[in-house]
Amino acid sequence: MQTIDANRRIAAPTISSVKARGTDPADSALVIGLLCTVVVTWSLTYVLLRVGMRYSPPEMFAILRTTTGGALLCAAALALGRPFPRGWRTHAWLLACGVGGSSIFLTAMNYGATYVSAGETSLLIYTQPFWIALLARWLLGQPLNRVRILGLVIGFAGVATVAFGKIHVDASPAWNAYLVLTVGTFAFSVSAIWFVRHLRGVTLEWAVGLQNVYGGIALIPAWLIFERGQLPISAPGFWVAFLFTSVGSTFLAQTAYSSLLRRRDATVTSAYTFLVPILATLGGFLFLGESISVATLIGGAAVAAGIFLVNRRPSRQPAEGVQGV
Repeated sequence: MQTIDANRRIAAPTISSVKARGTDPADSALVIGLLCTVVVTWSLTYVLLRVGMRYSPPEMFAILRTTTGGALLCAAALALGRPFPRGWRTHAWLLACGVGGSSIFLTAMNYGATYVSAGETSLLIYTQPFWIALLARWLLGQPLNRVRILGLVIGFAGVATVAFGKIHVDASPAWNAYLVLTVGTFAFSVSAIWFVRHLRGVTLEWAVGLQNVYGGIALIPAWLIFERGQLPISAPGFWVAFLFTSVGSTFLAQTAYSSLLRRRDATVTSAYTFLVPILATLGGFLFLGESISVATLIGGAAVAAGIFLVNRRPSRQPAEGVQGV
């Protein structure tokens, strides 16, 4: 069986090798494992973020999470002997991706977890596949046909159905939080496309690690200005949330998601994130004794149907993937 080396294949991808990935059993198994890592880890992240926000200001928590996860990835890159990226342009794009995908997006998530309900946060965050699909069509030339658009709409409708019961809009809606979440989601989407387009020659560990380190450092001025250098409260809840989001959400899940962006079309990869709120609800049922409503079942079915349509291959078009890995 051929050994899959993600970093080795970055340098010289070919059309034939990209198309072959969809039929390679080893690659398919790896993709399933990466998807499970992303969906399961990110479904638990939202719960732990709300815990972490009880003990830490949003900017500070984002700094700690990104720099710690990024530093661990850089250490892994050194241990594995990955070549350090060269050139100021490469590091400029790493900084841009870090600011968009880490600084802005994670601050927005933390802000949302602090000021708006989980349902409202889900609805705004999961507009991300639409942004990525449009940007991938425009900047990467990836296909966006009517079936994929329909799949995205159905998938988002499923998320909305699940989130509907968790939406609690106050008499004075937190418009600032809505705006921050929307901007953060768009910034994450742009960062994902830039990652595919401009960083395909950088090995995965350095690419994800450095953009998180750069993103965390870029947040320090905002932390000093807006949060006046406030530090987190050292409590068990803070440390659980910090360790999980640093190691699980950043070190593992973000690396897995970035690898998927190089292995599959960005639209296909992003559509699977519709599963995150479904898994989060299931986790509440299994571990917290929460009930599962009929709306949750309907929403889950809609998400599954949407993902199926996004992954559906046109009968006259062979499987395509993203050049990169």
